[in-house]
Amino acid sequence: MMGVKISELPVASTLIGTELLETVQTGTSKQTTIGSLLTDLNVVQHDPVTGGLISGGIPVTVPVFDWGASFPLPSSLVPGSIVGVSPASFGGTYKTKVPIYLISDGTRYKPAYEQILFHGAGSLAAPLSVGSGTVNVVTGTNSTFNLGAVPPSIPADFLLSVNFVTAYCHIQRGAVAAGTTPAYAVRLSDSNVIVGGLAASIINVSDNAAGAGRKAMMLGTAMITPDNFLTRSTYNMPAGVGASQTAESTLATSSLNYLVAGIQSGGTAGDYFDLIAYSLWIK
Repeated sequence: MMGVKISELPVASTLIGTELLETVQTGTSKQTTIGSLLTDLNVVQHDPVTGGLISGGIPVTVPVFDWGASFPLPSSLVPGSIVGVSPASFGGTYKTKVPIYLISDGTRYKPAYEQILFHGAGSLAAPLSVGSGTVNVVTGTNSTFNLGAVPPSIPADFLLSVNFVTAYCHIQRGAVAAGTTPAYAVRLSDSNVIVGGLAASIINVSDNAAGAGRKAMMLGTAMITPDNFLTRSTYNMPAGVGASQTAESTLATSSLNYLVAGIQSGGTAGDYFDLIAYSLWIK
């Protein structure tokens, strides 16, 4: 049957395992594409334009709740059920504007597909946060970057419904560079500062040279374990930083988790940094 279109068969057929089960086809024959087949089968798809779900070309109505006590327990739903988490559940100037969809397996929730929680897209010409004498400036050995007028935050225990988090952060050193090589970090923490609180690093890297205008474009993925730990690859822990770091950190599950980025150590007082862009995905 190589090279034969479904529409050229005497009847439409559905492939199950290695068998072809005949079904009735009415009307004239038609050319079948992947898109039309998904529509015919009413497969649920993600609409990249609206951020919603569609089936057979029709928007799917998914209940959306604020994360918290009113959010339905996964055990109360039939396995495979999808619910949405309202964007209002998250904090941040650059937070998602569409619901985050979770699917229940009857015991726990997991993201229905890879989704973006925070996305601040600036450019070299127009950074999200311009370093100055008061913004993104090192006053001791560390510095916390400004990730928006409202800092990005995730509600308590939401991360327990997530398998992986992926963070991206693009920064550039300012015109003042006193000579040391800073160690950068992107973290989840119950405190909105780069050093302090219960912090779990997603990315942890050192610059390998000093100088004004140097760029750091960081991308890293960490896994969240069922027992509330965040683990990351040693790829994100060069010896200069990783020697005193563990690859596993405890997540805060009873308070907000802030997404924080900045210089964790090695900074020189008076240095400043432009924050160009950052994002956080979950899956």
